[in-house]
Amino acid sequence: MACTLPRRRGRKLTYAGKVQNGFSDQQVKQLQERAKGLQTRKQPMQANRTSFPKATWLKPVLLGDVEYRAWTASGLLRHPSFKGLRQHRADQRGSR
Repeated sequence: MACTLPRRRGRKLTYAGKVQNGFSDQQVKQLQERAKGLQTRKQPMQANRTSFPKATWLKPVLLGDVEYRAWTASGLLRHPSFKGLRQHRADQRGSR
């Protein structure tokens, strides 16, 4: 499993990389269950990449905890690892 990660810049979401590590079997099942009903055809973020061939886009309502080593010069996460979903609160923002 892999998740494409957006980050908030002002009012827009921009591509911050993808996370492929750190998912337990239980977390994968939880994410698959939570994704039901959130699928959308529209890519919810801006990205320099023009293609995400295997992506299934979701409405940006889930907020995840991702641990990472650093930000690259191009603004992507270096060595991200998934830690879990956060309980959503209106004041939480996925930003740097």
